[in-house]
Amino acid sequence: MKSIRSSLLIRLSLVMGILFIASGAAIYSVVRAGMIGNVDDQLRLASIGARELLAPEHRSQRPAKPDKPDKRGKRWTEFEQEESGLYFQAWDAQGDVAVRSESLGDNVLPNPGRAGKLDQFFTLNLPDGRQLRAMLFAINPQLKRMAGEVERSGKPRSVMVARDLGDVDRTLSLLLGGIGACGVFVAIGGWLMISRGLRLGLAPLALLGEKAATIHAESLASRFDESTLPSELLPISRRLNDLMARLEQGFDRERRFSADLAHEIRTPIAELQAVAETALRWPDQSTPADFNGILETSRRMQSLVEKLLALARWESRPAVATAEVLIPELLEDCWALFEKKANSRGLTLHRRLPPGLVWRTDVGMLRPIFENLLSNAAEYATDGSVIELIADADSLSLSNQAPRLSAAQIPLLFHRCWRLDPSRSDSSHFGLGLPLAKACAEALGCTLTARLEGAILCFDLKAAEKSFRP
Repeated sequence: MKSIRSSLLIRLSLVMGILFIASGAAIYSVVRAGMIGNVDDQLRLASIGARELLAPEHRSQRPAKPDKPDKRGKRWTEFEQEESGLYFQAWDAQGDVAVRSESLGDNVLPNPGRAGKLDQFFTLNLPDGRQLRAMLFAINPQLKRMAGEVERSGKPRSVMVARDLGDVDRTLSLLLGGIGACGVFVAIGGWLMISRGLRLGLAPLALLGEKAATIHAESLASRFDESTLPSELLPISRRLNDLMARLEQGFDRERRFSADLAHEIRTPIAELQAVAETALRWPDQSTPADFNGILETSRRMQSLVEKLLALARWESRPAVATAEVLIPELLEDCWALFEKKANSRGLTLHRRLPPGLVWRTDVGMLRPIFENLLSNAAEYATDGSVIELIADADSLSLSNQAPRLSAAQIPLLFHRCWRLDPSRSDSSHFGLGLPLAKACAEALGCTLTARLEGAILCFDLKAAEKSFRP
């Protein structure tokens, strides 16, 4: 199992390590560039001194060493002391060594030849392993002479001044060691601090998980306290609270459904039990009417079971097999089931829809919707009233008078086993028709809603994204 804390710890540690290495490399590069730049400045000054020392008027003699030597004397002193780390060497036009500083000792600076770039700095190594920073420049370059004139040998033409980088290397080594030691300290300290910070930062998430672990069916009324949570966990807490609210409503609905279902089944079971007890006690007095009553009761129970099975099937969202359905013809077939009862109550179905209206849908799911809506209108509309049915390419609307309904009862119409009559004196209905119609509509990807306009109850069936159109 992946751990958020371990993942964050590793990633943050890697990021810190990369940043530290990059910072250390930048510091090292800046310090090294500064020290090399300082050496280059020293070489520029040394080149000026070398030019003066090798000038034609001074090259044949070395300055004396008075008590207070002049600048030339100081420069000669630097070039003559081997431990000074400052060297120079000059070559004539033929590439032979014309003059060299005594500070070189037995070492000889390599002659770059004609490939050497003048007045530029570069790094070279002595045979004894020492690394030098050097600069090459020319003395009296571009001398003009007569054609055929041979230049006298021994005259310096190119000069190299160099500085030992030993001190620079030692300083940079100390700096690199310090950076490495700081890196070890930062790595250990950073790991501990990040680990503790993540543990404290993720503590609210652990508390949220512990709170979620205490939730069960009896504690769905409780909610997560959003005032103690960080802002990053508020969306999760709100979604969980919304989920618990929906679960609480669902559990309450299931409890009411179980109670209503038990109440619906209790009456036919009591009837069956009474008839059976009577037949057993007085078998000679049993008549066909008793058995007709048993048959009617069993049919009602079978109807209830079939509606419950159909409701469970449509709520599971089965696959939809679409085909072109002629809506006026389907409505006529469905209305024929209830037309006799509607005529006995003086009800009239007023249709307003195109004669050739065709929907592309699943007729097996659409038929229960029409049947239950028309059944509800034929059963509960005011006697002698008109039932209005309007349909087009994307929707259907059915309305009838319902003076006994209130606006607060409209959301309850689609609750299973809910009936307007609280006494449930009419045992021929179970309150499952409209929930079944809504389940079928949702399986088709449609919406079935109810609204009350004055004393008129309206049911609206609407397709999603014009899915009814062929």
